[in-house]
Amino acid sequence: MTPLFTGPTSAPGWKSNYIPDGEVAPVHALTIDVGRQHPSSRAPRVTNPSAFAAAAFAGLLDRYGISVGKKVRPARAPQGAAALATVESAPVYALVERTLTMSDNDLAEALARHVAIKEGEPASFEGASRAMIAALKRIGGAKGVMLSDASGLSIRNRISADAMARVLAIASKDPALRPILSGMPIAGFTGTLGHRFTRDDSKGEVGLVRGKTGTLNNVNTLAGFATTLEGRLVTFAFMADKVPANAEPVLDRLAAIVARS
Repeated sequence: MTPLFTGPTSAPGWKSNYIPDGEVAPVHALTIDVGRQHPSSRAPRVTNPSAFAAAAFAGLLDRYGISVGKKVRPARAPQGAAALATVESAPVYALVERTLTMSDNDLAEALARHVAIKEGEPASFEGASRAMIAALKRIGGAKGVMLSDASGLSIRNRISADAMARVLAIASKDPALRPILSGMPIAGFTGTLGHRFTRDDSKGEVGLVRGKTGTLNNVNTLAGFATTLEGRLVTFAFMADKVPANAEPVLDRLAAIVARS
């Protein structure tokens, strides 16, 4: 499984503090606890998630009385070897929903690799970026988008507010893309919006706005959708760059204005 993903394990444009601070783990096809050294702590992330996962598995085997070697190393199973166990992931739509609700950077990168495989591209940052742009072009959503990763952490990404709002509008009309909308956090209730929309200028729209957050140093974004007082479904995208402080309350207020327009 480990050779499934190829190329560098960190994206062009990732800052040096992302991995040690726990923003994301090095991208490997085999990992446990999204590369966290301690499952309950965001940081630190391990430097080699595949080796860490293999060592943990070997430790469990030993605990249950199954002999293991002193060194854990990559190898291929012999042709025709019997499968000892299988596991299936949740369906892709559920993974997409979780990625958006929890703003899961690691899952976003893994999903992008599978988009690359589906598109016949290498399962790398470069291949995934090309594959995502190709998929966006097919639905008419590629204008104003340049990608270097899937999590949105790369400072090389270029995505216009118009592009984000347009993709959401396209998704609202295509049943196959509905998990994009259903995965959006709900203002005041779920995911990364669960603790927001608490001020007087936005709390009246709790539950009426759904949106995906974006947070980096001195950058805050919010893109999503709401139903207006007239019953129209509208999409929006707000970006605040080079802000001296947290701009989240301002973005919440803007989204609330959209919802009550």
